Amino acid sequence: MPRKAYMRIVRSILRPLVPSMAAIALCAGEAAPAPATLQIADGSQLVKAWDASIYAKVWADPSAAPLRAKWAEGVKEAQDELGFDPVATVLGMAGFEVRFLGMAGPEKPIFHLRVDLGADADKVFALLSKKDGGAAKQVAGADEAFGNDDATVARFKTVIAVGVNCPPSAAAPAAASPAAIALDADAKRIVDAIAPSIPEEKKAEFDKVIKNIAPYLGLWKYRGDIVAEGVRERLDANVPTPGTMPADRGVLAKLPATTLMTLAYGFDGKGYWKAAGEPLLLQLDEVMHPGAPAGPVQTAQEIQGFLQVMGVEASLQEVVEGLTGTSLIALTQSAPFPALTIALPRSKPLDQLLDLGLKQIQATMPAEGESAPIVIPDLPIPVPITLLRDKAHWVLTSDPVLAGTWSTGTPGGFADTAMAKTLYEKAPKDAALLGASDTPAVLRTIQGYLGMVLAANESLTPEQKQAINGAILRLAGAASTGYLFTANDAKGSRTEVRGLIGSGVVPLLVGGGIFGYVMRERMAMGMAEMGDAGGGDDTPEGQAIDTLGSVLFPAQFQFQGGAYIDQDADGTGEYGTLAELTGAAAAPGRAQAEATAQGFSPDGVRNGYRFTVFLPDAAGKALAADKEARKADKAAADAQERSFVIYAWPVEAASGSRSFAVDQTGVVYEAPYTGKAPAWNELYGGQGWDGVPAWQPAQR
Repeated sequence: MPRKAYMRIVRSILRPLVPSMAAIALCAGEAAPAPATLQIADGSQLVKAWDASIYAKVWADPSAAPLRAKWAEGVKEAQDELGFDPVATVLGMAGFEVRFLGMAGPEKPIFHLRVDLGADADKVFALLSKKDGGAAKQVAGADEAFGNDDATVARFKTVIAVGVNCPPSAAAPAAASPAAIALDADAKRIVDAIAPSIPEEKKAEFDKVIKNIAPYLGLWKYRGDIVAEGVRERLDANVPTPGTMPADRGVLAKLPATTLMTLAYGFDGKGYWKAAGEPLLLQLDEVMHPGAPAGPVQTAQEIQGFLQVMGVEASLQEVVEGLTGTSLIALTQSAPFPALTIALPRSKPLDQLLDLGLKQIQATMPAEGESAPIVIPDLPIPVPITLLRDKAHWVLTSDPVLAGTWSTGTPGGFADTAMAKTLYEKAPKDAALLGASDTPAVLRTIQGYLGMVLAANESLTPEQKQAINGAILRLAGAASTGYLFTANDAKGSRTEVRGLIGSGVVPLLVGGGIFGYVMRERMAMGMAEMGDAGGGDDTPEGQAIDTLGSVLFPAQFQFQGGAYIDQDADGTGEYGTLAELTGAAAAPGRAQAEATAQGFSPDGVRNGYRFTVFLPDAAGKALAADKEARKADKAAADAQERSFVIYAWPVEAASGSRSFAVDQTGVVYEAPYTGKAPAWNELYGGQGWDGVPAWQPAQR
């Protein structure tokens, strides 16, 4: 046999085995540091931390007895169903670790999980094999195992191990978890591990994504702990966050002592543009030219043209660089609702943008050092809003007290509060991000609103509602203030947050990860009951509402903003037909279709509902082109820049009994389905494009 023919045969035999051999090699070498590792502390450590925390103190209070009784009832039901005590199993957990080890091929990540569950390991394994199915398998050293081609679950005495695209093993974790939740990730190694598995036709797109996130490809360490005050989280990286500068604490000092929570951020626009300007343009290019990128230069020119049409004499770079300074957002105590304040650094482009926006609501810009009342149309809650203009900032606030003190430059009292003192004690002086929360005051503020929510909950007894209200008040009495900061230097960044729930990662992973499987079936039953009652989002009607509000409505503004059609060449694009939004037809003057919405059949059907888009024509009536390309009509351009209406109605009775609509206001409306497709002006009660909607806002 010729040598070349022999080698072809050998390669044909070995090629299918290479991914499996690579996976086995990676799993076999799992004692080495993995590109990403997640660890959870032993159950005994979690309990010890819990017992010393504010949560345990409130939970142990005699007034919380109804809540403890309900919890015990739920645990007993789970124990009867599962055949073991899930809480005891969690308390005995040790060595929980998940590692990402690499790729075994396209869309085949290699993960290895192991956890020591003590005497309950065999019961948990039996539950897993019963619920998840899979065939029995042989795994070296395992007492029992099951799985399929992609994943295998094995029990090695008291250790449960799961291998995804690799064989499981009982290998011990490298070390005890350094925190309640610990995640170590080497972003560069993760990218290097994934890159070889990317199909050739997707490599260009993958490389573009990696270029966008290149500044963040470093070593990341997350540590989340339960502490006496609640939850403390720390995130360290050996790469600095681009475009930051020390937040100006003088801006925070203008806030009143009645501040509930606030966040200030120091942004270096020039530094950000230098480090991330090109990736930002590439991302905007993808949004503006889906499927047919025009390049960062043309995208920048298009954005500059769009800004000029709006009266802004600046490029995107100048807009970004003009945001240099400290921005702030704050909630303060006020009546009848907490007040919101937003402050942004002034710049010429921002001045021009605000002037344009104010003209849209028939308001005028205040002079420097002055303020003016602003009326924002269609606010669900009418509150007085003031716009202030000082030398450095624009300030929008609904706090009448702050509106009268901000421009004076005198301290408002925030710096003397307990939350500010804690924040400044913890945060470095050059921190770019500064956040603080008067947690006790926040809890007391929400307690009244919580009472209204509880009153409408029929699943809780009066005793349980009273216990929840009491728990909130006791938390308010025992809670400490919360803080958040991010500090950057040439070597990297450090973020720390402390509060009752932190960022939510610790409760999510500890609560959801450990108890999630145990309670999954019960939760699924509850969600199914919600769906049967018409309250879930997975019904055809719920999906139709989501499609109108979250798919087609933003698709229209992406289409218009990208100026895919500009029939009167005035620099402002017109809205699109369904055929144009979905890529079924190209807009007039375009060589090819460019979809901004996907997931529709050729006749406009999605999840049991048919959709159609109407645009104004030159006669004040409507144009609909759902399947075919429309003809250019310069006379209709101005109207098509302002208005559209989109309808959705059931394909068959099983899909629903309601029709839905959304127009350029973004509100989704509903009406009983009449058995036929809606007329173009049915939403407006038969009136024209300036008519008032006759349908009611949609309810799930």
